[in-house]
Amino acid sequence: MVVDAVAEQAAKQVDDLLGKHWSRREGSFTEPQSAVDNQQEVTATCSCGSGIPIQTFDIGGKKVALLALPLLFANFYERKQAPSEAVLKEIMEGVKIYNEIETDMETAIGKEIYQAYQAYWQDKETQHEQN
Repeated sequence: MVVDAVAEQAAKQVDDLLGKHWSRREGSFTEPQSAVDNQQEVTATCSCGSGIPIQTFDIGGKKVALLALPLLFANFYERKQAPSEAVLKEIMEGVKIYNEIETDMETAIGKEIYQAYQAYWQDKETQHEQN
């Protein structure tokens, strides 16, 4: 399928830009990384100084880092797409472009993403109300 081929090519280019190999199966870089707290946002950087935000979750004792998730949240919020099952489905489609999601982990990851997006949405709405 063309979409899958383009997604793979985009993910490879991200790996090249970062100068690190991202294991889509493990959900982490293949070189050792420091421990990251549950749902903590970090940025993967490259030598050019740009960065790709990563959000990490602890799912069943396994660290799962999702590349570009904070950018996806921002994009959906800007389009005023409130948390819902339909929006979660769209977010998951975006997540799968940048990350390889193991089939047996998809439901658990989806639940974590949904909760994280609800919290993100609520935080942004609260900030908006205060301004």
